[in-house]
Amino acid sequence: MNEGYNRIAGIYDGLARIVFGKSMVQSQTIFLDQLKDCKAVLVLGGGTGWWLNDLLKKHPHLSITFVDLSSEMIRIAKEKLEVKDQVDFIHGTIEDVNLARKFDGVILFYFLDLFLEKDLEKVLQKIMANTISDSVWLVSDFISKKKWHTVFLRLMYLFFSLSTGLNSKNLPDWQKQLKRAGLIKVKENNFYRGFILATLYRSSQL
Repeated sequence: MNEGYNRIAGIYDGLARIVFGKSMVQSQTIFLDQLKDCKAVLVLGGGTGWWLNDLLKKHPHLSITFVDLSSEMIRIAKEKLEVKDQVDFIHGTIEDVNLARKFDGVILFYFLDLFLEKDLEKVLQKIMANTISDSVWLVSDFISKKKWHTVFLRLMYLFFSLSTGLNSKNLPDWQKQLKRAGLIKVKENNFYRGFILATLYRSSQL
């Protein structure tokens, strides 16, 4: 991964609306209420963070650590943010998060699809190491259940490979990896004719 997303940061949200309508927006907001009991939330691959203001209005007590590899995405997120002192922006990856801090909430919106299957297990282990037991995870991403899903994904990966330099070519089985990491699915909701899945997980760490 690199900072290739800087090239499309300014058009990313608009492009998503053109292609998916309200589906991506709905998939990112449907379970925000489930973070009501959390205190410290880790956001990975937060993009433009357009939903941050909604989250903080619902839960003004939250402390958020927002990590993204694109400096331009972070710049846009900062500009949109209404309450500045509750979000700590980190330009980097999960490797740059302070290991001394433990989170009780995790947000992964269209983040897991960026990784090769062989790397995803290590990424999830790293995240788990930074969370407390019974943490709440909000995960929204694409799934492939139909032939047109597969074709659509190939086109998407081609686009992002050309525009951002993304190395991944195929969607990893992120649901299997989350289960393997010890997460328990509590709720889910499908959007865009089953192509998008929003899920609520809880950690079963002891």
